[in-house]
Amino acid sequence: MTKKSVTALQKEKEFGIIVEDLKGVITEGVFHARWTLIETYHAVGEILVKREKECPKDYIKKLSFELKQKERLLYQCAQFYRKFPDIQKLPQGKNISWHKIANDLLPEHKEKKKTKGEKSEKIEDRLKNFFQVKSIPAKDRPRVSQVIIEWENFMEELK
Repeated sequence: MTKKSVTALQKEKEFGIIVEDLKGVITEGVFHARWTLIETYHAVGEILVKREKECPKDYIKKLSFELKQKERLLYQCAQFYRKFPDIQKLPQGKNISWHKIANDLLPEHKEKKKTKGEKSEKIEDRLKNFFQVKSIPAKDRPRVSQVIIEWENFMEELK
């Protein structure tokens, strides 16, 4: 083996070590960030649950506005604390994300679940206002409603 090839191998080895070190640092950082977020939302839920008796009925809506946080998130935080008052007893331990907790472990937010009829009425009202018409022809309602629902779902995913 020549001196050049030995040096090249050493550099490749060093590069591989750097890559592995960086992967470890990034993995640890992401884990800690996720867990910190979960602990934060648990603490928020604890405060909401412990103070709800002394607050008005629509306090979550008001808090949402003041904190510039989504109302749904605050409801989820409260549900999270109620379901898991001891955060250490999560089914997957610390190997979990907020997304998994909110979507798989918590019941659906009561405000989120609306019937098709309620959605249709809301959509029709919005369309009447937008187009400044008194009614939408019956033959056009299903297609227009479907387009609006698809748009709302798309916008919700972006949030």
